[in-house]
Amino acid sequence: MRHWANCPLWLERRRRGPIARSSARAAENAGADGVQVVLPYYHVPSGEGLVRHFLRLADALRIGIVIYNNSAVSKLWMPPHLMARCAEHPNLIADKENISDVNLYKTMRDAIDPAKMTVLCGLGDLQFVYTAALGCPGFVSMTANFAPELSLALLEAADACDFLRVRDIMAKIGPLYEFAGICARRRGSDPWVLPGYTAGHIYVGVLKAAMDIVGLAGGPVRGPGDDLTAEERAELKTLLGNAGLA
Repeated sequence: MRHWANCPLWLERRRRGPIARSSARAAENAGADGVQVVLPYYHVPSGEGLVRHFLRLADALRIGIVIYNNSAVSKLWMPPHLMARCAEHPNLIADKENISDVNLYKTMRDAIDPAKMTVLCGLGDLQFVYTAALGCPGFVSMTANFAPELSLALLEAADACDFLRVRDIMAKIGPLYEFAGICARRRGSDPWVLPGYTAGHIYVGVLKAAMDIVGLAGGPVRGPGDDLTAEERAELKTLLGNAGLA
């Protein structure tokens, strides 16, 4: 099994020059095979600053780095021409691409040499269905934490271009997305928000509760996130049972 850590990064300058001091270095020292690093999310850098940031990190580590290109949480998106420059560094091995626009995903894929960097679908099972026809090689899945057989089946069906099978699998996964959207609206999201776990952060509560229900160690959500209520957990258990998962 390969071990990956999800890390922020900051750089600190000392007398002997710039030294990367972060949980990324700690993960490397602990034996992690790689780290995932989100874009800087407080002071938004220039394009050159963004590339420089990741190149410095790549120079400081000896393990693989996944760039988490998530505009929803970082207030910026690394565009294809900058990602292509990062792909030239051998330690920058993948882009967890969270852009929801399929056109922009394709633009990113077209700009990157797949021999140098893998462009993954970062938004999960449902978004992967849209990118699979464009040759997306893989995706990051919430569902895989409690139903890995469904996510693996989805990947295999897409690889085989069996989109009737893809549709059947999504018929089982889809209600969980819809349930997450319902939970988000219950907590004050605008009433027009679309179903799906991208609606707010309650999807973390759904994920952890689902793990508990199927007998895994989900546990509570770290604050300030929300756990599901007892009533919602009962609803979720019914949905998982209908999908043959509990």
